[in-house]
Amino acid sequence: INIVPSSEREFTHPLLSGGKFIFSSLSAAKTEFKKGYSELFPISPRPPQNYIERIKKEIPLPEKSIKLNGANISLTSQAILVSPEPNIQISITLKGTEILLSTDAKNGSSVTLNIPDDGLVLVEGNLSISGTIKKRLTIVSSGTIRITGDILYLDKNDNHPFLPDFESNSSYSGDSSLALVAVSDILYQPVLPSQSDSSGLKVCALLISLNGSIRSEMSTRMAHLLIYGSRICRKRPYRLIKGTGFADATYLLDPKLAANPPRFAPSFSVPSILCIKVEN
Repeated sequence: INIVPSSEREFTHPLLSGGKFIFSSLSAAKTEFKKGYSELFPISPRPPQNYIERIKKEIPLPEKSIKLNGANISLTSQAILVSPEPNIQISITLKGTEILLSTDAKNGSSVTLNIPDDGLVLVEGNLSISGTIKKRLTIVSSGTIRITGDILYLDKNDNHPFLPDFESNSSYSGDSSLALVAVSDILYQPVLPSQSDSSGLKVCALLISLNGSIRSEMSTRMAHLLIYGSRICRKRPYRLIKGTGFADATYLLDPKLAANPPRFAPSFSVPSILCIKVEN
């Protein structure tokens, strides 16, 4: 099925990664995908050309500016544009309908802003992120995104879209949708994971790495990874150190992503698979 016409596709050969990939060498891990699961599957994802420049053209001129220690923030009705100084890391904490932006500069400062409706947060640099969200949002980094804690959708009653046993939650009534788009890697790097941590990491989002991979950057091991959404990456997922990362993983597709993804997320197409069970 093609979600958008061929002429409008930004990923001409996207790969939807629904499983856990383990490779025998780092050199193999850093190569691009050369073939898919079958001849019917896409072969290699190609990043959209000038994606950041194009989404900038879709938003109006800034109406207000805020100065943080180490970064400038420009605001429009649809977007929050963050320009950090060199070597400054931006931290994002999602708080339902608000977003907390802070810097790691000496005597760094922070600001809490309302999340624009189906809007955009564009960071011209690296960022780390965690928190809860009750709105639709696309967050784009021109560098690397580090996921440092759970990212959870909440409805008005604070229900999650999944249950503790990772089954879908029929009580969830929210319309939350988050796209995380990084030009480079998206890294799982929860703060202070421990060998005894049984809660694992839970991420509700569409994860897109335009030129890199989506992988663990932990030096220890956590029990479980849950992704509610989907992953698209150009390079193979891999782990740096044997015995690190996650002992197990669950991937739940968010059905909203196909029909109604966040506004500023890259357009993509997916293969369809028809399965027939022959009883006799």
